[in-house]
Amino acid sequence: MATISDVALAAGVSKATVSRVLNGLPVRRQTYDKVQRAMDRLGYHPNAQARGLTLKRANTVGVLVPEFDSPFYGPILDGIHAALAKCGYQMLVSCVGQNITRKVTYVQLLRERKIDGALILTPREVDVEPIRALAGDNFPVVLVDGMIDAPVSSVVIDNFDGSVQATRHLISLGHSRIAMLSGPADLDESRERVRGYTHAMQEAGL
Repeated sequence: MATISDVALAAGVSKATVSRVLNGLPVRRQTYDKVQRAMDRLGYHPNAQARGLTLKRANTVGVLVPEFDSPFYGPILDGIHAALAKCGYQMLVSCVGQNITRKVTYVQLLRERKIDGALILTPREVDVEPIRALAGDNFPVVLVDGMIDAPVSSVVIDNFDGSVQATRHLISLGHSRIAMLSGPADLDESRERVRGYTHAMQEAGL
């Protein structure tokens, strides 16, 4: 099994330089390429656990998903996995259902496990206090497909604009009697879709 010393010898650089490349520290592009080629040639794979201890990070992001059997979440998980892999990160996925207590517990467990951050998918009706506490501790949290009253980032669909565009498209085809099936009335997504539909209809004088 190749070692960091073998990589340094093959690349014609010092072990310290190889370490800088492995830890994502600045090196000249030419040097970086030489080290990468040497690692590929030797089949060298750094010890992720030891590397994480050195950098004080786990290179792992926790992902909380309500359910596994929904076709909605599959592509999202694929996208998360692809983006993390490009950055040298792994993802730890937990299915928490719609149980509020379980979601909060899992977020706390993720932090205790020294996970580098958490993505929470569809965080409806979650108790915001634990999320606020995580944000206050500078623990990275990103919400996906939902927003809550807490100082964390969210990635959401622009339901208003999507509904406006869909309604305008039907109007452009000559339709004037357009119905709106909005979904559950207590969801922000539904309200935004109704607002977009109403805007487009009023805009067209319908």
